[in-house]
Amino acid sequence: MQDYLLRQLIEDQKMDEKEKGEQMAYLETKGHETERLRMESDVWIENEMLNDKEKEEFGKQEIQEQMKELEKKSMR
Repeated sequence: MQDYLLRQLIEDQKMDEKEKGEQMAYLETKGHETERLRMESDVWIENEMLNDKEKEEFGKQEIQEQMKELEKKSMR
């Protein structure tokens, strides 16, 4: 009887260790996925900021061109 209980206890410990290992692997995978999503988000935000800056620069250039045209028209 004691041998049976001892074997059962050892078996339970092995299962606990296996489950802990699986949980750690799962959490590690989730951690990598979270980091990947965070990096993708950062890249997306950076691209959006660059796009906004490019639009702003394009708008400034367009305004400058319109001002030059108005100056030319007013000089005639």
